[in-house]
Amino acid sequence: MSRTAPIITFRASVPCGAPPAAVYAVLADLQSHLAWTGEQAPNKNFRLLSLSATSAPAMVGDHFTSTGANNFSMTFHDTSEVVEAEPGARFGFDTR
Repeated sequence: MSRTAPIITFRASVPCGAPPAAVYAVLADLQSHLAWTGEQAPNKNFRLLSLSATSAPAMVGDHFTSTGANNFSMTFHDTSEVVEAEPGARFGFDTR
């Protein structure tokens, strides 16, 4: 993917009782995203439907693809690249 300025940027900071390393491990496990933003999503009209990614912890430069449903009865198709992967501190990806 070529790096261009993002159209929209989301950043989240949420209080959590889990240690930073444990939170990071879940985020870097791309396969887990399908469970907690798909199968376990509270809104079945806005969730991931499929995800194709490495089974190893994600590292900067890794790519993954996903499909999902949105509230407008549409299916989206995304390609993402991991752009930040600092264990215990931050995890970020750019999506197209």
